[in-house]
Amino acid sequence: MAINRGIELIDFSEKNSELLQEVYQHQNNATITRINAEFHNDYLIVAFPELEDLLSAINQRIRKLQIIHYNYFADLNEEALEGNAARLPFEANYQFHYNTNSFSSNISFSTADFYKEVIDNQF
Repeated sequence: MAINRGIELIDFSEKNSELLQEVYQHQNNATITRINAEFHNDYLIVAFPELEDLLSAINQRIRKLQIIHYNYFADLNEEALEGNAARLPFEANYQFHYNTNSFSSNISFSTADFYKEVIDNQF
């Protein structure tokens, strides 16, 4: 029996915007420069592009971790990893959604050896 799941990937864009607005406000009021100067000038916070790029990279990594989790761990067939073919063939279909985007991932194995090989090779 095939596993079919729809997964909504994490979207922190709204929270990122709120955070950036706070930073922009401090930047415009020059409070960041004054606060950072108390510690050290190397700690100057610049919202664009550094902070935006950092937040974007974090969000991308979290979505990547979600995709890895569902493709390899959420429905892991531990019996097949141990060499037992009793629950094979293994088939899983995932539909990932992010904003208005979506993509599918289909996994199908009929032998325990190849299932284990693919999991081992990914990590």
